Amino acid sequence: MLRRVRYNAAGGAKAGHGSGKLGFLIARPVRGGGARSSGAGGSRRSGLACQASSTGSEDLQKKLMGVFEAKLAAAARELEEEMARLVEEEAAAAEAAEPALSEQVRGSFSLKKKEFAPKEWPKPTEAAAPQAPQAGEGASSSSSLELARLELEVEKLQLQTMKQDVLEEKIRAVELSASAREKELLMIIAEKERGMAALEQLVKEQEEFVAEVRRVEVQRAMEDVGESSAGASGDAGEVAELESRWMAAQASLAEVAAEKAQLERRVADLEAGKAEDGAAAGDAVDPLLAQVQSMSLAAKASEESGRLLQEKEEVIQSLQRRLEEQESSATAKLREVEIASASAPSSSEVEVAAAMRDEEKINAQVARIRQLEIEMSQMMTQEEILQELEQQQQQQLIVLRQREGQREGQGKEAEEGGEVEAQDGEAGQEARAAGSRDGRGRHQGSREGRQGRQWRRGGATGL
Repeated sequence: MLRRVRYNAAGGAKAGHGSGKLGFLIARPVRGGGARSSGAGGSRRSGLACQASSTGSEDLQKKLMGVFEAKLAAAARELEEEMARLVEEEAAAAEAAEPALSEQVRGSFSLKKKEFAPKEWPKPTEAAAPQAPQAGEGASSSSSLELARLELEVEKLQLQTMKQDVLEEKIRAVELSASAREKELLMIIAEKERGMAALEQLVKEQEEFVAEVRRVEVQRAMEDVGESSAGASGDAGEVAELESRWMAAQASLAEVAAEKAQLERRVADLEAGKAEDGAAAGDAVDPLLAQVQSMSLAAKASEESGRLLQEKEEVIQSLQRRLEEQESSATAKLREVEIASASAPSSSEVEVAAAMRDEEKINAQVARIRQLEIEMSQMMTQEEILQELEQQQQQQLIVLRQREGQREGQGKEAEEGGEVEAQDGEAGQEARAAGSRDGRGRHQGSREGRQGRQWRRGGATGL
């Protein structure tokens, strides 16, 4: 802070006022200006200074204040020296401008008479009158210039001081904002650290829970292994029983396949026998003999078909019984497995896998037996065989009638008759072949129809 001081011509100084013609005002720096500042500004600055010092910039502030005070002290000293010099020069000039009293007083003092002569003050001459004011005016103009220069420098110093104060205020504001931001960041970091600590604690608790669950599972598995080792003999017996059932099912499948092959061979033999009988009937001339042979063939075929039908029914019934037994055993095994799993939920995985494999084998055997049953049901029934035989007999009778008519019309020429017989034989063979082809076609159509019905029935029952 600066204080205005008035100097007088005698070199003395008084604050605020003084005596003398050449008194003027200067600005002197006052030490401890920050502490002597009055009003809210001083308190605000002191508060900001305290806050700034709390941020760690106290050394910088002290250095800046020291430099500023040193500059102000140097400028004050220079101003004091300059003002003292100017005061001395003005005093000397004033003394030189005033004449001596001895020169101004006319007359003399007589020692003999011991009295003064009458006084006569000198009158100013034309040359001397204007010179004294000229000297005074020059001194006053030079002193006013010096004062103006000094006041300008003082104003510059004040301006620099104000700029420095503004910069200090800005620095303090930046430091305050930085400290506030730093506090906010520290609070955010602390919050994040608390969140991370909570997450780590949660993860640790989860890991401990998982480890405890695994330990309990291992303990239960060890207990189950001990129990399963105690009942290993029973499991071995069940496995042996399942293997024996599987072998029995395979044997039954082999028997069914053999029976099927035997039935197919019998059917082929019947077809061959029918073809031979038809050829013999074609060679015979007597229609009554052919009719008797056809009747015997029909009786034989009906008997054979009845026997085949009975055997097929027996095979189907046996297959159905085996299928029911296997299904009942499979359901019983599944029920046992379910009961065992319900009573001991932590059973060994090996036993469960073995039971599943056995169940798959049983299901495969059941599917194979059902397939064989479908194939057996697709074979010819007795009625179809009788219908086919009747059709063949009708075709043979037609051929015989044609042959008799040809023989009656061509009996005159033996050679031509032999050729006709040969042609008739060929025609009979062709007719028999056509009849057999026709019968086979109808048989194939009936088989396809039955197979379609069986497949539809199987799809409806869930096969």
